[in-house]
Amino acid sequence: MAQLGKFNPFRLRSIILASLFIVVSVALIFWNLDRVGKQFVQDTLEHDAALYSEAIAEFRTLYTSEVVSRVKSHGIKITHNYKEHDRSIPLPATLSMELGQRIGEKSSGTQVRLYSDFPFPWRVDEGGVRDSFQKEAIEALRQKPDVPFFRFEEIEGERYLRFATADIMRPACVGCHNSHPDTPKKDWMVGDVRGVLEITRPIGVAETAVNAGGRQIIYLVLGILILGTVITFYFVLRLKRYSEQIEVENKKVELVNMELQSQARQLEVSRQKAEIATQAKSAFLANTSHEIRTPMTAVLGYAECLLDRDLKLEEREEHIQTILSNGRHLLNILNDILDLSKIEAGQLDVELIPTSLSDILTDLESLMGARARQKGLSFDIICSTSIPDRFITDPTRVRQVLLNLISNAIKFTTKGGVLVLVSFKESGTIWDGREVPTIYFNVKDTGIGISEEAQKKLFKPFSQADISNSRKFGGTGLGLSISKELSTLLGGDIEIFSKLEKYTVFQARFACLPVEGSKLITEPIVRVHDQSLDHEDDKLINALVGQRILVAEDNHFNQVLVKKILEKAGAEVEIAENGREALDLAVKKQSAGEPYNVIFMDMQMPVLDGYKATKMLREKGYWNPIIALTAHALNEERERCMLVGCDDFATKPFNRIVLIQLVLKYSRDLQKSPE
Repeated sequence: MAQLGKFNPFRLRSIILASLFIVVSVALIFWNLDRVGKQFVQDTLEHDAALYSEAIAEFRTLYTSEVVSRVKSHGIKITHNYKEHDRSIPLPATLSMELGQRIGEKSSGTQVRLYSDFPFPWRVDEGGVRDSFQKEAIEALRQKPDVPFFRFEEIEGERYLRFATADIMRPACVGCHNSHPDTPKKDWMVGDVRGVLEITRPIGVAETAVNAGGRQIIYLVLGILILGTVITFYFVLRLKRYSEQIEVENKKVELVNMELQSQARQLEVSRQKAEIATQAKSAFLANTSHEIRTPMTAVLGYAECLLDRDLKLEEREEHIQTILSNGRHLLNILNDILDLSKIEAGQLDVELIPTSLSDILTDLESLMGARARQKGLSFDIICSTSIPDRFITDPTRVRQVLLNLISNAIKFTTKGGVLVLVSFKESGTIWDGREVPTIYFNVKDTGIGISEEAQKKLFKPFSQADISNSRKFGGTGLGLSISKELSTLLGGDIEIFSKLEKYTVFQARFACLPVEGSKLITEPIVRVHDQSLDHEDDKLINALVGQRILVAEDNHFNQVLVKKILEKAGAEVEIAENGREALDLAVKKQSAGEPYNVIFMDMQMPVLDGYKATKMLREKGYWNPIIALTAHALNEERERCMLVGCDDFATKPFNRIVLIQLVLKYSRDLQKSPE
């Protein structure tokens, strides 16, 4: 009898080599971005300075040939002090300098100067050579008039580009210069270098803008690489587990073949089931790979576009928003995979707390209503019965289930609309061994419908109604499986009623234990989304003024990120590279009577990790708030952090509003507590 093929899992050496490759790739990306950014600033400034110089020179030539030559015949005087005489206009050099000054006033500190080593009497005070750069510029331009002379210098603590071009005698100027009574030279010829036109531009603003954009790209690329690494390791573990299962089945097949030939048919059935499982796994991996690579392609592509020096500001902002959107999409995929792993391990918990129905419906309207209407669909929420305004459930998980169902309804509907029908029954659900009231959410769409055959596998992990839909509409096939498990944990279930090309109805029901004192209402209030909430982060500026915070984090980029977030909110931030430094700094500050208001403690650090550092601080009598920072999102990690003495728990990637609100929460609690 044929055996199932064995899968050879990745070895430790391969994983180490892959990790080294990622580290080297990140380092090369960072180095190249820094190099390209600096070169971009210099090239841009040189190009702008050349345009300034050329524009002023051309204006001077045009003024000489078209204005000066015409007004002379009308008795109008051409002089440098034209403001002191009637019927006079400025010399070309004088007008060029005034034009340069006007441009400089409008161009962020740009300065224009025209000077010469010839003793032009009308420019004795301001037109001579002043420093070594100007002297070197005149010498260089006399030798090579066509080659600009420039240098980057630091002046009074700020870096500038000094860009000098030769002020060459033009045909229209020779006669005037040779005939002017005060000219320092009577034998001027076309092409003589009579002076230097210097453009001085500050580079600080340009460098700051490029560096800020570069840092954002670096953080985002680093986050994406970390996310890709985590997902890769997760797939490796899953493949290893599948391979072990297949090996067990192979051993069973071999044993049965040796012991009893008559059981061959039964073993063949087992083998076919294993093949189906492998095919499902392969399809899931291929589909998930597509879902990851698609936004990652957008992230990397638009990141490369940002290197284009000719990119407009509007296009640059649009590219950055695209990168952020696709990065969040990748994070959502990771969250779905983590939820599935918790479900398979039996570790997905729910938190039952008093919940407002109006809050849930408001969130549905806010998040899904606009999306449906943007697609040209109607979106309505209707209550068909009286419903308790407050009841016991897990509001986060209920929102997760309903948002998934409504999102699918909008995705697979091209015309018509989506209706959410809410109802309540005093009985109908057996939960925890007793019959309890039930709340129903019927999500109906006028989309493509689902066949009866497809409905049978709809709630299985790694599957979708139709693989062609996966290619057309996207998705990993995990959402409905997770939603069904969540509804079961909340004392309910999900059912489907559908007709092809007509409609689909998903009915999600949950146990509904009314809060004592709650009222039955028929029209729950669905509040209009407050757009001011979109600017919550603006309200938190300077919210942490006066707060002393210690950040214990060994990753340099996370150090910079957290420090930037907290300092922007007004906090004073110190950094510790490892747990030992954090321990020493916290004890020293407490001994001096100036303990930190809050400590953010990374749990995975060299020398001394965050678990031991926190435990040792508590043993030394340090009782100010300590908040754990970790990339682990499982409940076991939270419990472990709390056991060693942490007050709260924040997961990576960081959310700046959450970090600031955590500081505010625990600093206020500290102020309320007795001395």
